This record gives sequence, structure tokens and C-alpha cells, in this order.
Amino acid sequence: DVHGTANLLLLYRDVLEKNLSKLSEILHDNTLDLLNHAPQICSKLNGLERGGEAVPSDTLIILKNFLRNLLRYLSPSHPSPPPSSYDVLLFDFEFIRQSNLSRMRNLPAAKSVEELSIKVGEGAVDGVKLTVESSKGTVVYCNPNAGLWELQSPLPPGLPPLSSTLDPPPRGDDQGAGQPEGWVEFYLGLGYDVALFNYRGYGSSVFRKPKVGDGRVKRLWWFMVDWIGGGGLRPESLCEDGSACVREMIEGGGAVILHGESIGGMVAAAAAASLQKSHPTSSGLLIVDRTFVNLEAVAQRMLGGWIAYAMKAFLVGWDSNVVKNYVRIKHGADGWR
Repeated sequence: DVHGTANLLLLYRDVLEKNLSKLSEILHDNTLDLLNHAPQICSKLNGLERGGEAVPSDTLIILKNFLRNLLRYLSPSHPSPPPSSYDVLLFDFEFIRQSNLSRMRNLPAAKSVEELSIKVGEGAVDGVKLTVESSKGTVVYCNPNAGLWELQSPLPPGLPPLSSTLDPPPRGDDQGAGQPEGWVEFYLGLGYDVALFNYRGYGSSVFRKPKVGDGRVKRLWWFMVDWIGGGGLRPESLCEDGSACVREMIEGGGAVILHGESIGGMVAAAAAASLQKSHPTSSGLLIVDRTFVNLEAVAQRMLGGWIAYAMKAFLVGWDSNVVKNYVRIKHGADGWR
């Protein structure tokens, strides 16, 4: 994605060069002037054209956010809207996020695309929901390890998947034979709304919302404290986030499908069990996709038998038992499959 963004900026370099006259009235050598006129610079980008045609909206979004984040990095004290998460440039996915949101909005099957912020404790879970006409229900997709909903990008024709673990097999129909299709397009095509989210501590999902006036170092410090001490490593924290997202989705009514991949299967199973307990009459489908029995079993298989005992000794209170919740849903919930 970094290479793609760099190539995109190079591709439109001639656009910026040819349109420098539009920016010359506000661009100066003085960095302070550049910072003070950031809004005008961004607005000027709306007039860019390439070959007589307007620059695509997702390209403009990338250029605008590139400039905005650069200015924010050069001067953290520069007046700007409060960031939605800990403003650490290294982990900033704003470029990818805005580009993929633009792609999602252009999907033929998507009636609407809504960004979500679901309160959990002192923080919030960040996500997105895509809706279709005459929806059959909602699919809640739970990310695998190191997964982000920003990486669940709709795929332009001819491009390979971002990751084989993020995408189902290529379509086999006559119209789309051989073309890769992401889970987003797959479920939208079946007539379901799709909800994606990030666990707290990942992307823009946070354990506590940053306070206006917090400096960059303080935000980074609290990020590390919350991620390690607040539960970013604990299975219970991930499962709480999944349950909160599912509860938010069922308020609109309709069936719910929980699709969890890898560690997301643990989250999906726990969320389904929690939902069945709080809403006994609920119905839905649980998909546990390439998931483990528990984290100790994974570590034992990769590193040896000793590691399982070490995890039990040092990681007191961890509960990553996927089978327990899976069996509870499979045999104890009449409306679930």
C-alpha cells in the first residue's frame, strides 16, 4: 500500500506541476505560512484536472490527507480538529482508510456506507457498515490477527487480493470468472449488509479517547499503557469489542451472521454466546474460519509443550477457549447454526 500510494503521487506529479499557478498565491517558502494556509491549499486541490478530466475522488482524498497529516506532523500544536485516535504518524492509516472508503461507496451493490464509532468502556470501537437494498440481515466480520477493516478493500478488476487470508476464492461465474472478490463484495452480492470493525488498540479503535491538548509523546505513552495494561493483548478485550459491535447491529433487526477468521473466530464465537445469553430468542449463523481450539494449543504446536504451561502460569485470567462457546451455540441455541 505504501508503494501504491507513492506511485499514485508520482503519477499525478504532472498534475501538481501544471496547477502550481493555482497554489502560488498562498504557497510560500515560509513553513509557517504553509501551515496557516492548509485549508486553502486543500480546497485548491478540488480544481485539479488531468488530461481535461477531473482527478478521481479517491486520489484527491489521498492527496488531501497526505498534506493534512504532513502539516499535523510538522506542527502538532497547529490548530486543527481533534484527532479521532492517538496521533502516531507511524501507525496512521488515514491514506488507506479514505481511499478504501471511497471505493466502498462506489460499489454497485452498496446503498450506503456509514462509519461507526461504538462506545466500549472509556474508549470506542471504530468500524464501517455497508448496506444494500432489501437486506436479508447483517454480516459482522471479525478480523484475523493483525487485520484491519481498512485492509478489507474492494478490489479493482485485474488486481490480486491484498492477502489470501482476507479474500474468498475467485468467482466461478461467467461474468466474473477468474476475478478475485473480497468478503465485502461477496456478502453484499448475496444481499447482506456488512459491518467491519477494529479491535481496541488497533487502527482508530481506542481504550480511551485522547484529550484535546495532549501532546504527541503523552498520546503515545497512554497508547502503550492502555494497549498493554488495558487489555490490548487479552482475549477478553477482543471479545468485548466483538460483542459490542454485534449488539449495535441487532438493534436494527434482522438476522445476523458472525464470520470470524483465525483469532476472529474466537471473537465471533464469544460474541454469539454473549448475544444468545442476552437475547435468547435471537437467531443467526456462526462461521468459525480457520480458528484454533485455544491460544495455548497454537503456542504449543509452534514452540513446544513447555510454552503452554508458561502461558497458564504467567497469563493468569486469559480465556481463549473457542470450543466452549462454539459448542454452546451449536447445541444450546435453537435459533443458531
